[in-house]
Amino acid sequence: MEKIVYSIVLKNKNRASAKWYGRIRQPGKPEKLVPIGPDKAQADRWLRRARLAYDEAVDLEAHHEPIPPEISEAILTVDSTTVIARKRGSEAVLTLGSVVDRWEAKMRLEGKSERTIANYTRICREVLPMGQPLTTLDKDLIDRIMMSKAHLTSSSRRHVAEMLKGLYRFCMFEYGLPAKVLQAIPSIKAVSDERPCWTLQEIKAVIGAVEHPNESVRRQFQLYLKVLAQTGARQGECADLRWENLNVDYTITFPATVTKTRTTRVVPIPRSLYQELMQWHRPQGLIFDLVPRTQSGRYSLLKKALDKVGLPGSLHTFRKTASTHMYFSSGDIKGTSQILGHSAVTALTYYQRTRKVEELREIIELNDIDRP
Repeated sequence: MEKIVYSIVLKNKNRASAKWYGRIRQPGKPEKLVPIGPDKAQADRWLRRARLAYDEAVDLEAHHEPIPPEISEAILTVDSTTVIARKRGSEAVLTLGSVVDRWEAKMRLEGKSERTIANYTRICREVLPMGQPLTTLDKDLIDRIMMSKAHLTSSSRRHVAEMLKGLYRFCMFEYGLPAKVLQAIPSIKAVSDERPCWTLQEIKAVIGAVEHPNESVRRQFQLYLKVLAQTGARQGECADLRWENLNVDYTITFPATVTKTRTTRVVPIPRSLYQELMQWHRPQGLIFDLVPRTQSGRYSLLKKALDKVGLPGSLHTFRKTASTHMYFSSGDIKGTSQILGHSAVTALTYYQRTRKVEELREIIELNDIDRP
């Protein structure tokens, strides 16, 4: 195939009639300008679409395969039609399953955590018709997905919406899907009081109610819950702790490889908790090697204890409870957020429960101007 160079250019940029053009240069032929419009985003989409079609045509020609007419048309024209990307050596239309596989590879190249990649791809395979063509990823499909998740908590629905936005941005850049569908994906905010918050006595009751046929597993899982309650760590961060993360100065280092924010933080712990941990000390390996490695396995043990004491909650309730009690006892939101590994705004918005009337009364009385 002849070498074709594509670019975009803005003409009359200092006038009201400024417009973007697609520039097409072929050897031995006059330069061609394709009028696009005043919107640079539309011009960028045209450029990506034309380059994608050209790359596919070169690939097909290199393998001595016929170039479909829709690809030939996409090289030299501009319209709102999505490029039909084809698999090498076949005439099959690109499916959502193939797109998700390519998105997964790109996220891995960008350095996203394996946990994030696994969660996003799992949700994709649960909610998307993976065998359908890419063109089915439209506003109607997104609306049906979000409607099917209406019964979930706001945090879970927000996670699905973030996945859809990430996938659609990838499709916009790679395959030229229209940007207006991205604007239709809802932005969901978590409701701060969705999860319960326990008292210190209730935490002790939950930890004491843990049962397991293996005594060593039971004791280590109780210690795992105690670390959650006293550090406010996420349940996955705590489960991935290794003995080299436990420091002799009574602190725990949560390395960037296990934290959600990909940053290292150091959290002090009580000396009594340090001594309990050291009773299980080994030269290397995981601290909680007897605790189930999956979140569902850990929750099943906790659920039995919660049912026994008659309390609602989850493993994440330990984090919210720790945040609330740390802030109540110290009044230091900066220190609390540093321990949690969050910004102060996030700690206040998502991890602080609404105060009871009695607690509000105490705040008002402290500000009573007639107080003697």
